[in-house]
Amino acid sequence: MTAAYFEANVSVGQRLSVHDLNEEVEHHHPTMDDLAKPRKRRCMISGFETLHPRYLQGISDALFSAIDDGRARRLRDDIDLDFLVIVNFLLQLMHIAEDGTGRTGEDMLVLLAAEAGQTLNISQCGYRGALEGAGYPIYYKAAAQRILFFEVIGNFYKSLGLTAPEPVSYDLVKILTELNRVGSARNNDAQGWPDGLGPTIADTLKEMTAGPGSDSELFQATSAYRFYAEFLAGELIYFTLCLQDPGRYMPALWSRYPASVSCCTHSLKDSLDRTYHPVTGDIGAPCDKAVALIEAVKLGWVTRDQSILEKAVNNIEAKDAAIAGLFRQELSVFLTESEKTAIAFGNPLTMTGADLQKQIQAGVMKIRG
Repeated sequence: MTAAYFEANVSVGQRLSVHDLNEEVEHHHPTMDDLAKPRKRRCMISGFETLHPRYLQGISDALFSAIDDGRARRLRDDIDLDFLVIVNFLLQLMHIAEDGTGRTGEDMLVLLAAEAGQTLNISQCGYRGALEGAGYPIYYKAAAQRILFFEVIGNFYKSLGLTAPEPVSYDLVKILTELNRVGSARNNDAQGWPDGLGPTIADTLKEMTAGPGSDSELFQATSAYRFYAEFLAGELIYFTLCLQDPGRYMPALWSRYPASVSCCTHSLKDSLDRTYHPVTGDIGAPCDKAVALIEAVKLGWVTRDQSILEKAVNNIEAKDAAIAGLFRQELSVFLTESEKTAIAFGNPLTMTGADLQKQIQAGVMKIRG
């Protein structure tokens, strides 16, 4: 992640999204100053609202303090996948920066694994989801993230003593509509935090809560949104406490998030065997062109023309046969966004990491005929 990428529109090895590929789309361009501190805007991912900005600074400080405090142990011991699972949950639910969170989150997991002397690569190159390969690791990670969202919402309803509606949704509008229908006051069946951490979390939440800014109406005493925002902040404080002693707190966290822990652990174990292929500047231009062509097909902007795609890969092969091999593999395996959307998954709350992998593979085979 470099200043040049964000400030000078340098895209070598980084053309990854619809915004990168379509100059006509208007969107927010964060500066490096924006990316160096917690975001100030509310942020949704596929309808799931991540941590409200009023809690970001305090919980970010707690996250990085826990990471720093455990550095000596990571340098001394073997890789701790439980620790990486918790860090991944925090990064996905906090969405700390204005942009680049997926990429920088991966980088952090890679660096933390490296401290324990272990090579870990979720992506096979800097193009992430645009050139992810036959195993679909980024697609898997995105599906696992949605499972995490479902389990967070299930625990949110339990925190109020309510049963989540079926099918459960993590779309905030639907959640608030449901709470306004049934009421959001906590009842006697409310689920607390495990391992006796409830009082610590409550005290920490008070200390870490900044002013609501322009969202003061959302935090009125009768607001259903306030219950959601406070729960999510408390849950992330719980995760930071788990980081301090994963061995002690992981059994309860696994019980609270069985599907998410299983899927994330599966993803990390799979990433331990993956080789990373850097795309150097001298082949950046032909690689960017090939990725742009592949992405246009994936997004449904153009009809697939194999001869055009092959020609683009041939231009890469003239300079780097290994990188060209990645592109050739991608031509044979990539899914369009509409094809990914069509893949059906089972109950997310009973999913295991192996189940998710099998369901993706079955969905791909069905699409391929």
